[in-house]
Amino acid sequence: MKKLMLMLFLVVPIVVSAQKITWMVKGGPSINTVWSGLLGGDMKFGGRLGIGLEYQVNRTFSIQPSLMMSRKGNKSTNEKEIIYYNEGNISSYEYDKKTYNYSENYLELPINAQFRIHFRKSKSLTFAVGPYFAYGIGGKTKYSRKYASKEFDPYENQLVNYDGNIVYTETKATYSTFGRNGANLHRFDMGINEEIHFEFKRFMLGIYVQSGLLKLDKYHESNELYNFLLHGKNVSYGLDLGYRF
Repeated sequence: MKKLMLMLFLVVPIVVSAQKITWMVKGGPSINTVWSGLLGGDMKFGGRLGIGLEYQVNRTFSIQPSLMMSRKGNKSTNEKEIIYYNEGNISSYEYDKKTYNYSENYLELPINAQFRIHFRKSKSLTFAVGPYFAYGIGGKTKYSRKYASKEFDPYENQLVNYDGNIVYTETKATYSTFGRNGANLHRFDMGINEEIHFEFKRFMLGIYVQSGLLKLDKYHESNELYNFLLHGKNVSYGLDLGYRF
């Protein structure tokens, strides 16, 4: 939280000294997942909503910080099935499927450098890019596991109908996403925010992409390259609808 407050204090001087400021409210739905250099996760719906201001340096260039409430998350599944054979027959069977469903709520501060192309009749197109800083304020993680393990008589023919003899057990639990006794993900996140908006008078409609640069989990590899390649980071693709005051 201290890191996020520090970024707010850095933005305040820009706001105070601004001569031409416009305020806006914007938000919309998003689809979210995690990425690493090697692996990705399943998509999950979320969204963001907040307020922002725009300090116009000139007709084309402006600075645009915003304060958003953002909901992100992802789903991941780890499934394995192992069958052991002895003289052509099944001797043992093991099945293990673990599913994690993460929900992450953030207080988020994107700070964009924005470029505007003007058209006729109060229409314009904007391109914005900049860093975002976020702090996790809540969320739940749902965990489920389906497991089975069985030994067979290797001298009985189990090749066809072995699955009918398997008893599966299921375990379910719900944890705090950022809590120490829960999923224990990093609360602080940062990355790159990119946006494109079409503006008509006071209204705006556009899309955005956020790519996280920090790994979510707290497991640490001895090799920094492995840390980057093997651990998931937030990714969001969203739709923005806004109104400028």
